[in-house]
Amino acid sequence: MPPRGLGDKLLCTALPFVESLRGYSMQGLRADVLAALTVAVVALPQSMAYAVIAGVHPKYGLYAAIVPVIVAALWGASRYLVAGPTNAIAMLLFATMAETVVNGVPLSALPEETRMAYVFGVAILAGLLQVLMGLARLGELVHFISHSVMVGFTAGAAVLIAVGQLKNLLGVSIGNAPTFVELVLSTLRHLPRTNPWALGTGLFAMAVALGIARVHRRLPAAFLAVAASGAAAWAL
Repeated sequence: MPPRGLGDKLLCTALPFVESLRGYSMQGLRADVLAALTVAVVALPQSMAYAVIAGVHPKYGLYAAIVPVIVAALWGASRYLVAGPTNAIAMLLFATMAETVVNGVPLSALPEETRMAYVFGVAILAGLLQVLMGLARLGELVHFISHSVMVGFTAGAAVLIAVGQLKNLLGVSIGNAPTFVELVLSTLRHLPRTNPWALGTGLFAMAVALGIARVHRRLPAAFLAVAASGAAAWAL
């Protein structure tokens, strides 16, 4: 390989993906397209669910799943880094909006056009803090967190998300609860109002996803379940 000039080095520093594009092949393109389709069918509906958990419109979940991933892929330092929204950030954002009061009104109760200004402000500040933590290499502190704490946090997040989505599965309208216990009690009080059509559609989606996963593990079970349940909801 011939020695690089100063301009070439500056270009690769500013646009690190140029180096990868130089040796890119059609075989790599086919593999990347297949990987992109496999990830997208799960990541896009998942990101919309995270947006609902955070208490914002699902379209913002799509934005968060598309723009940061492109930036991370082109300028990221690792090919194996997962980018995009997470359930932990979604829950923290919802908790922040539920507990923060502006002029006597919680942020979660404000109209969307007013609430989103605060959401964007939190997102920008959180991003700046993450950049500063990355520059200070504070990620190394994760090695000092015990495995039990990480498992407990992950399991707790999963339970909180599952209970928070029961209202959608049951087809009932429940207000935002500030604590987990209040959310459970509110859900139990609304059980008699369960919408059988909503519950049936949700159980149908679960059955399709589990059935496809058992038949063929390489098929996009989550995507096909969402498509099938959406078609069923439209037909009914």
